[in-house]
Amino acid sequence: MRAFVRFSIGTLAVIGTAVAVAAAAGPALALSAARHGPVATVARQSPATTNLHDFLESAAASSASNAWAVGGYYHGNAQLTLTEHWNGTTWKVVPSPNPGGTAGKNFLFGVAARSSQAWAVGRYRDGKANQTPAEHWNGTAWKKVPSANPGGAASNGQFENVAYYSRSRAWAVGYYSIGGTDHALIERWNGAAWKVVPSPPASGSFLGGVAAVSVSNAWAVGDYTTGPGQSQTLIEHWNGTNWTIVPSPDPSASVQALDSVTAVSASDAWAVGYYRDSSTEVQTLILHWNGTSWSRVSSPDVGGAGYYNVLNGVTAASSSSAWADGYYSHNGQFQTLVLHWNGTSWKHAASPNVEPNFNDLYAITMTSKSAPWAVGERTAQSGEVTLTERWNGTRWRVVASPNK
Repeated sequence: MRAFVRFSIGTLAVIGTAVAVAAAAGPALALSAARHGPVATVARQSPATTNLHDFLESAAASSASNAWAVGGYYHGNAQLTLTEHWNGTTWKVVPSPNPGGTAGKNFLFGVAARSSQAWAVGRYRDGKANQTPAEHWNGTAWKKVPSANPGGAASNGQFENVAYYSRSRAWAVGYYSIGGTDHALIERWNGAAWKVVPSPPASGSFLGGVAAVSVSNAWAVGDYTTGPGQSQTLIEHWNGTNWTIVPSPDPSASVQALDSVTAVSASDAWAVGYYRDSSTEVQTLILHWNGTSWSRVSSPDVGGAGYYNVLNGVTAASSSSAWADGYYSHNGQFQTLVLHWNGTSWKHAASPNVEPNFNDLYAITMTSKSAPWAVGERTAQSGEVTLTERWNGTRWRVVASPNK
């Protein structure tokens, strides 16, 4: 069963312990921040901090004046969904369902937008197990839509991300557990209902990102367990009939994982994540699809040797413009990490760090006609709060976002 370890922890000593636990318990190191869910957090400020715990996990934009960011927040012991909308001027909180109840555990990990509509997915706690919530924005309100958990009501299931490529077509990916073993989960929205679509058998598999080029062309990425504390990248492709595993590079002999994928065309797609280069170093991982095969592309590791460099999200508008985001650590401080593809190479792009010790970006989104957004969280004196940043054509700047 996948270990849910939130990697937004403020000291390397604590992180090292969390990573070791995650590696021993399931596939990948669970390094990719909130992808695996904020189950446990560790205070990163002085005892004077208040109890704010707000974070944004995913973002999607359909235009310069229509973008969504989703995540969650804590209200006492309850964990509740958080959805925020950009109207071209400001970010505003929009009410969203909590299928696990307002006193229960609810989170949103993925969002996709198309014109005036959107889908958001995540997990909620139902009794003793996590279930797969899907919520739809119909232009007026968010509504819960039933979805399947192949593991059954007594087993964990979770959506990590969603792709929305036509009004009657969408994909959602994640995982479900049977007998303590994780299996990749893929479901398709057919315009009327969410239905499970078989994923190639791979024990200990998990999907964290999905992107669709057309009705007959989609990608899903993640990782699968190869042994205790070991994992390999997992890339699956939809050809209009079924999902098949496509070979993908694994630069490490121990651990690697992919968290996000984006596709410009049938011959141009990107997937990002991380790999463990040594016992003390984690490096960025970027793969590219050229229409024939996936290959690794060189990417910067800003934190330097012996530190963590992790990519959580990727987005692209053309073959010469793509962005990836995440975080890097250096001397016990966590800083935002943004990389840009200029058609030739990936370069580090300076991004704001509001707080001295902890700033993390979990997702990035753009369209061909709108500037990219990056979202995540930061630790302030008031606690964990949302972080939104936008590229203005020259530099990345922080844009105010609300907290519950």
